[in-house]
Amino acid sequence: MRTNGMTEALWWKWKKAIKRRRIKFEEIKILSVEYETDQ
Repeated sequence: MRTNGMTEALWWKWKKAIKRRRIKFEEIKILSVEYETDQ
């Protein structure tokens, strides 16, 4: 599920955020796209 540009630290932050706020899978995909575009 990880993208190549994503760092371990960012991945763990997201995992924590998912647990805390229960972000939906669709939102994760959107975040991934935004992250990739930001690079």
